[in-house]
Amino acid sequence: MSWTVTSPRVTRDGRQVYFASNAGYGVGSAGTTTSAIFAVDVREVRLRVLGWMGTFEGSVLDVVPSPDGGKLLILLARHDSNAHVNTYAYVADLGRKTMRELIVGSAPKGTLTVLNSSCWLADSRHVALSVAYPRPEALTRVNDFTPPPGAHALVVKESASGRAVSRVAGATGVACGPQ
Repeated sequence: MSWTVTSPRVTRDGRQVYFASNAGYGVGSAGTTTSAIFAVDVREVRLRVLGWMGTFEGSVLDVVPSPDGGKLLILLARHDSNAHVNTYAYVADLGRKTMRELIVGSAPKGTLTVLNSSCWLADSRHVALSVAYPRPEALTRVNDFTPPPGAHALVVKESASGRAVSRVAGATGVACGPQ
């Protein structure tokens, strides 16, 4: 079996650690990977799978707790082939046990979803994402298979509703700074 595990992410209070691991079979471009989110209670040294989320089709890239520890930003890559890889972003509300997709999984027709970077804002209610929607043929060896900086847009979304509250064209990366 091929196992992949994301880097562990600790909540600000140091009580919980979150990570993802593949829960299915394989890690190839055939899209056969499924991933599950895990939590570790540091005080009790207890590992549990967050089963209410189910499993994710694709490989989880990162699991980022919000500054208040009440939500998780889940970044996922799913590929149908080497030429068609899409990135997804979800927010899981740990108290309410709900999930919301922040980046539309199906990119505009004929394009891919490429996430450059993301982070939580200090209020734990908003997420900043730098996203581009390039055409697959525009990603070549010449440009290291990445969209040009001007193709990205910074989008700030409410984590509860998924509504975009701000959009800035040409924002290649985001960094939310100290929280």
